[in-house]
Amino acid sequence: MEQENTKISLNIDEDNASKRLDLYLYQQYPCYSRTFFKNLIEDKLLSINGKIIDKPSYITKNEDLIQFSFPKLKPLIESNMDNIRDLNLDVRVLYTHQDFLIVYKPANLTVHKPSTNSKEITLVDWLVCHFKELEKVGDLERPGIVHRLDKDTSGILIIPRNNQAHIVFSNMFKERKIEKTYIAVVKGHPMSSSDFNKIDKKIRRDIAQRNKMAADYTTGRDSVTYYKVQKYLTDASVLEVKPITGRTHQIRVHLSSINHPIIGDELYGSKSKLISRQALHAYRLSFNYKDIDYVFWYDIPSDMKTIIDQL
Repeated sequence: MEQENTKISLNIDEDNASKRLDLYLYQQYPCYSRTFFKNLIEDKLLSINGKIIDKPSYITKNEDLIQFSFPKLKPLIESNMDNIRDLNLDVRVLYTHQDFLIVYKPANLTVHKPSTNSKEITLVDWLVCHFKELEKVGDLERPGIVHRLDKDTSGILIIPRNNQAHIVFSNMFKERKIEKTYIAVVKGHPMSSSDFNKIDKKIRRDIAQRNKMAADYTTGRDSVTYYKVQKYLTDASVLEVKPITGRTHQIRVHLSSINHPIIGDELYGSKSKLISRQALHAYRLSFNYKDIDYVFWYDIPSDMKTIIDQL
């Protein structure tokens, strides 16, 4: 990651001409997100050939001179760090490696702030409070984060502790070299077999409801989810779920698309009297790092155990 207030000058050559400006910058500095550069441009903090440019969609031209500075790091939290330490967020560090952490995130905790103006306390706030080195790892907006869980999904996450590890784990997720396994409690009785069942439907943004995703066979990004029935309940089922791709709300929208929404998922199903959030838990991660195989897991929390007992 570049140091804050570092002044950058980039000369566009023929190979990099005819590219979207935000995409070009992201390709040059992959430790930052494309959204970071989009915001930097829209905030009028970048010039091309001496003229301020505020359109991320600007198409680069041969011999363009791009100039900008990486902004000064803003405090991730406005309140005192000690106050964060004292909060009972129920975050747990399950494993500590010199290059990464494995942490448990409870339900009702957002991984990172949805916007720079948000005052919501997040997992990132807690992590930076306890592991100061994470503040300059990866993206300024979400330091140390290479994958996410929805706010109301519980489970385990990998947190890289340095920029080299951040790049390695980011690439491992892109290349699908990290296996993620979830436990979900769904309505009804999905088809059962000795092997995993496959859901192969594209996922796109819902046209009518922009905070929601939709699944079909024709439009959207390729998305694959495997599931296996672990247990049939009276009118519900416990599933083991393995998403191969990593689309927004993928497991939730895929299971809803086969008419077996996750219990408690108000966005893709309906509210439940038995649980206050979607009954979805990321319980296992497995990967190879520096020629060593790692497998981590964390049992389902008490609220999911309770509904399994009651259904």
